[in-house]
Amino acid sequence: SPASLQSWESLSPELRQQNYDLVDHQLKILSQFGYDVQALSDWAAPSSQFSGETLDAMAKVEHHMWMEKKLNEGWRFHPGLKNKTAKTNPTLIPWEELPEAEKEKNRAFFRSLPSLLGQVGLQVIPAETI
Repeated sequence: SPASLQSWESLSPELRQQNYDLVDHQLKILSQFGYDVQALSDWAAPSSQFSGETLDAMAKVEHHMWMEKKLNEGWRFHPGLKNKTAKTNPTLIPWEELPEAEKEKNRAFFRSLPSLLGQVGLQVIPAETI
């Protein structure tokens, strides 16, 4: 939303907290799959490193965690368009029932994560290398 496309200093406390929560959420998923984040030390580190199977599994966990959070906040499934006022969303359904385009949104995030982290001086590494 336009409210979220502002400088950090201009974001509302609620949107700042959502960003912190998102980072925490992603770190938990990476950890669950045996990865960690550290300062960039390998400048030749791959900008994309997850297998297709791992991408799917991470995306599925991401969707499940997102769905739990939304349901706990009072959101519910309703077909059609998302409605913030009514707290309804058509994607509050199990991963297996999601349209492929919705699944791809979650996969795309994890596919781009190593590159995004690299832009801020971080890299994803297998946890056992620490």
